[in-house]
Amino acid sequence: MMFGLPIIKKISIRLIFSSMLIIVLLIPNTSLSALTPPAYGRQRPAIKSLENSIKRNRRKLRRVRARYKNKIRSINRKISRLRRKAAKTRNNANKNRISALINRYRRKRSRSYSRAKKAENKYKTIIRNLKKRALLRSIASSTNTKYLKSLLSKYKRSASKARSAHRKRVRRINKKISKLKRRLRKSGNKNFIKRTRTRVRKYRVSRRRKKAVYKRQRRRYATMIKRIRNRLAGLRLSKGVFMKNPYTDLPRFESKTRKKTKIFLWYQSMAENFDVNLANWLWARGTKIQLAFEPHNPSKDVNNQPEHRLTTITSGQHDARLYRWARQIKSFGHPVYFRPMSEMNGNWTVWSGTANGNRPADYVPAWRHIRNIFKAVGANNAIFVWSPNRDGNQAAALDTYKKYYPGNSYVDMIGINGYNWGTMYKTPSWTSIWQTFSQVFGPSYRVYTKLTKKPVMICEMASADVGGNKAVWIKDAFSQIKNNYSRIKIVVWFNIDPFRIDSRRANLAAYKKYAY
Repeated sequence: MMFGLPIIKKISIRLIFSSMLIIVLLIPNTSLSALTPPAYGRQRPAIKSLENSIKRNRRKLRRVRARYKNKIRSINRKISRLRRKAAKTRNNANKNRISALINRYRRKRSRSYSRAKKAENKYKTIIRNLKKRALLRSIASSTNTKYLKSLLSKYKRSASKARSAHRKRVRRINKKISKLKRRLRKSGNKNFIKRTRTRVRKYRVSRRRKKAVYKRQRRRYATMIKRIRNRLAGLRLSKGVFMKNPYTDLPRFESKTRKKTKIFLWYQSMAENFDVNLANWLWARGTKIQLAFEPHNPSKDVNNQPEHRLTTITSGQHDARLYRWARQIKSFGHPVYFRPMSEMNGNWTVWSGTANGNRPADYVPAWRHIRNIFKAVGANNAIFVWSPNRDGNQAAALDTYKKYYPGNSYVDMIGINGYNWGTMYKTPSWTSIWQTFSQVFGPSYRVYTKLTKKPVMICEMASADVGGNKAVWIKDAFSQIKNNYSRIKIVVWFNIDPFRIDSRRANLAAYKKYAY
């Protein structure tokens, strides 16, 4: 039996190991997403660094608490020993000396407590701030919509609970104040009245403080909810481009960005037929067409085309062509972002309100006439995009809206065209300057989103290379759109010289990193 023991031990070890291996193999494959935290995108290393900082500060906080506990335990033991000693002694001088020692230890304990509390509050504040920064970064960079939606619902629930709790607290204080006021009316005792009024004042102060606390809390929840909503809106942002030759340039562009282009911008005059071959080719690739419809003769001077004045459209002189366009777009059968007569608030197009003998008042009837024809034909797949040129300030944007907006029932989407020209132009009539995305689009966006509830498209956007850092401009533009311009659903880059995204390697890298 003694000789058989090592063999039995070896066999039992082997059996245990093989059974563990079988258990491991039988466990079903768990998806990586279930084991890893929510997708934090590019900022994962930064968030990891913040998480490590939180862990370090938590360890420091634990050490502070442990040191305080040990110190207090030691002081309490000494105080207990001195108390026992004082109970045994009968000499008053010794008792006084022991009592003085006990008081000294108590003061020491109090000082230790205040120091520990101060250190604890310090580390708690650091941890709270680090957590907040990590959360904000995770929201700003997360590509996981499920995580963001769960976070959004959590903050909504918290805001709702805070609101109901605040209302209960205020209601309770109001009841107490009402009760005291009723007592005041009944009582004639001066001392009682004085005491009761003091209590009423205290309750009012308490109510004011609670309201201030709730106001800060509500603001914090509203900020977080807004950030999460803006991030979700940014993830749903569709990107598009304009290029001169779609059949060769678009595949090359997609191979450089390694992303699918959702929208392609194309220009056609009214005299042409709808390019259904291009539209079908794009649709097969998973790309929708944004069609800039231009009722003009491109070979003639802008101010010398009386046959294309806005009044000629309204009077029905171009109805045959308009009906043909409506039928062709209807037969295509897929959505088309139809953008007729854009940049009407400038003076460089045939249909401008201040060019070619037109008046601003002629624009709206012409637009409505086109829309009515498409409606009569049943071309409901045409999404009508009203697209003025960007304005430099809100007063100018409001003036554009009042003069040229056809009305909510005639427009499906608001579009804005705008460019950062950098320092490209220096002429007697105009000198261009470097402008940020918010300087280019901010005034128009704020006015149009305030006056309508329509979704917004940046129909044409680009930045020059001269006058500033284009890569930084691209980063800022898409960060602003995703975080502060939640109504923007589509952005189209005008990708020709001198605005090409791939004009420099840094510009292309910035677009790939921040646009998606």
